Amino acid sequence: MYVTAQKNTPEHARAQSSQGMRAAPYSALIPLLHHRRVRGISGIPSLVILNPELGIVSSNARGRVTADPSGNEFPWGPRSLTNIDEDPSDVNEFVAIYLIKGSMGEDEASAVMDEMRKLGQKYIDDAPELDAREFVFYFSENSNGRVASQITESVENAPSGDAPMLMLLDIPAGGKYYLHSEVSVGAIQTMINSYKDGTMQLSSLG
Repeated sequence: MYVTAQKNTPEHARAQSSQGMRAAPYSALIPLLHHRRVRGISGIPSLVILNPELGIVSSNARGRVTADPSGNEFPWGPRSLTNIDEDPSDVNEFVAIYLIKGSMGEDEASAVMDEMRKLGQKYIDDAPELDAREFVFYFSENSNGRVASQITESVENAPSGDAPMLMLLDIPAGGKYYLHSEVSVGAIQTMINSYKDGTMQLSSLG
């Protein structure tokens, strides 16, 4: 379905006819175009996945679809655990638990990531809508990626070299973070509990 941000019905009709695509009536698109996650779209073209009630399943599906030509992950909704260098779109919208695997052993890294997937799916399932998720969960293989390197360069006393790192990011609160002293399965829930009960001492990203 073709969506434009035209200013009125005639402009919308002209834009739609020029593309030769099906389009919803302009009146039905107004609430969608004012949705806060759609308003944040800056790249064109962008792909937004909607459910039958016009609720947003994914506001940034273009990269997901390109990487999944067979449609195995359709309808490309939120993942329980996401590689931050492949799709960092939610990190600016939600509080995030973020793991850099680095030099972790395979079994140790798998255990931590399995716990993150389990919690990530819990917060997806518990949310009345996607915008109401309490936490999202990210990882990266190391700190060399485009997004990962930006984050580690902004964290004071971040581990050097290939050392693993586990942290909480609260970008919506003005770019805050908490760097945990250890990387373990138990540390994930400890961070969540500390954040939710207000005892976590957050620092500012530099």
